[in-house]
Amino acid sequence: MKGRSIVTLVSVLLFPLLSAYAQDVVFVRNTEAQSAEGKRLEQVVAFFGLTIHSLDVSGARSKSSQIKRLRKLNVVAVIASADALPAMDRHLQQRLRRQKTKPIPLLIYGINREHDTSQLRIWSGNSIQKCTALTPSNQPKVLHISNDVTLAALSGLDLPAVSTPGCRLVLHPSPNSEVILSVDSSSDSSPVLLRTIGHDGDVYLVPSMQLTDRSWIGQPWGMAHAFSLLAPFLLFVHQSAGAYAWHLDGHYANFTIDDPWLTQPYGNLDYPGLLADMQKHNFHTTIAFVPWNYDRSDPQVAALFRDHPDRFSICIHGNNHSHREFGSYSDVPLSEQIIGIQQGLARMEQFQRSSGVKYDRVMVFPHGVAPNATFGFLRSFGLMATVNSLNVPLGTPFPTDPLFLLRPYTTAYSQLLSMSRLSVEVPVSKVDLAIHSFLGNPILLYAHQGLLNGGNDTFNAMADRVNHMAPDTKWTSLGNIARHMYLLRNRRDGGYDIRMLSNEISLTNSSELKAVYFIGVDSTSESGVPAWTIDGSTRTVTPLANTSVLRLELPPHQTRLIHLNSVTTVAPITQEIRHTGLRHFALRHLSDFRDMVLSRHRWGRAIIGFYDNNGGELIELRTEKRWYVPAGITIAGIVAIWYLVRRRKRLLFKQPTSIEV
Repeated sequence: MKGRSIVTLVSVLLFPLLSAYAQDVVFVRNTEAQSAEGKRLEQVVAFFGLTIHSLDVSGARSKSSQIKRLRKLNVVAVIASADALPAMDRHLQQRLRRQKTKPIPLLIYGINREHDTSQLRIWSGNSIQKCTALTPSNQPKVLHISNDVTLAALSGLDLPAVSTPGCRLVLHPSPNSEVILSVDSSSDSSPVLLRTIGHDGDVYLVPSMQLTDRSWIGQPWGMAHAFSLLAPFLLFVHQSAGAYAWHLDGHYANFTIDDPWLTQPYGNLDYPGLLADMQKHNFHTTIAFVPWNYDRSDPQVAALFRDHPDRFSICIHGNNHSHREFGSYSDVPLSEQIIGIQQGLARMEQFQRSSGVKYDRVMVFPHGVAPNATFGFLRSFGLMATVNSLNVPLGTPFPTDPLFLLRPYTTAYSQLLSMSRLSVEVPVSKVDLAIHSFLGNPILLYAHQGLLNGGNDTFNAMADRVNHMAPDTKWTSLGNIARHMYLLRNRRDGGYDIRMLSNEISLTNSSELKAVYFIGVDSTSESGVPAWTIDGSTRTVTPLANTSVLRLELPPHQTRLIHLNSVTTVAPITQEIRHTGLRHFALRHLSDFRDMVLSRHRWGRAIIGFYDNNGGELIELRTEKRWYVPAGITIAGIVAIWYLVRRRKRLLFKQPTSIEV
């Protein structure tokens, strides 16, 4: 901490007190039993970090005294079941509104044919005539989102329909109403989210919805389906809460290329050409660097990285990259994986010293995500995050909660930030990208050097698409994204709540006034006393009830680097980093031969494709255990090295002595 007048640590509070100044949502109830839809709504409200307060209209309690109590809150939305309408105060929205606040929107859900038609007309401003039965054969195929500019990237999209309305809302044409969502079949369209303009605030109406497609539940690919299921509720709460809901501090994106080391070119990867494309199309590339390659970087390529940190960065990609070296413990025991992490970090430290290129303490596991216990050791060794195709550890069941699918990040496993990424070597779903953009999720994309065969046009188009969806997207390194992985929400006292997801965050006050932040994080110390580092000065905070909250005052346009120290640190200088083991040596050079030679020829790419598509790696793993296979690999490695050396000598006579940018 630099100066008591600049940053002040005032007190330690219980982490639940973060919700004390969160914005409030009133749930109008006429029964203690909550329907399945009501429970989903409560989960969505909690997802955005809002606090639920109940208003009982069943008659057992005085509605006037309840409303008087609720008026003291800062209510951002009211949610009511359709069966509570007859007992509701018609001007409830106005009565709950505080002075100088915007009108409070109301969501009415669970509408079915049994509800009083006159009540629907009153609350919808005569926009709804009735709710009629749907024909059994009329099964929705898509959920259509209207062309509404407030919906940003979602505007006009079609999502897979996973639920069907219990009845069809029959509308009366009105300039004061708008259908935001509808389910469409081959012959009909039925509204599932209607917005009407009311005197006391807008009213949103949703018919009862029944889940019809469960195939996506618990599947990593089910993001669009999960959003479809919850879309009416997500759009309403997102629109109502605004900055008072949990959100990141900006839109972030990254493109990662797995495996290359710093040599020009690396297969189809031409570093100066990639830099030119990044500058033209505005994106950033991270190289997922195999630590085994720590001592063979081309100084000229390293200079590109040092000179352009806004475009190039490095993260950690395993250690030796010997197949799935951080896989099942039956194949690679945890003790070996711990040694691999330590050696990989030690090698990266040496790489950083010798090349002058900084690396991010972010792990991309080779060939797939590691088990949960390995996550814990990554965190204890000070890594900020892991980024993989899956954010759920190997051997852990994928969650069935639909809301889990809506965030590509989680800290549920060993309290390590785990983020998922999308491969651009296969078509990327336009719908998934739009959902990520709408929710403010970081968009993490990756490929291998083979994607760049014939140039970078494939990814240039993807970068343009992301930038078009969110023009304010900040393309940056995985490390910088990890430092901005904290949830932020406004407080009604003018301050901000922060929930740290990474063990290190970069917090900036971009306003013209001093700001107060209440920073919460789960306890990470076995001793119960986490050590905070703020701009290099260490303070300790004693947690209460296994939680801690830090109060931080930040002057205008100032940034603070806030770090939560790890339990264990690795001492890179004590770790053996030399290349040992014939198997690792042969695998790395054979991989170089594949990427730097075979991949540049059509016949070579055909061989690689046949290998990948026919279980070549599994066969290789089985045969490596036989004595004659390592011998064959050795011979092949020698041949590959001989070929590369000869080729490099020939290129030395053709290439310029420096890289021009």
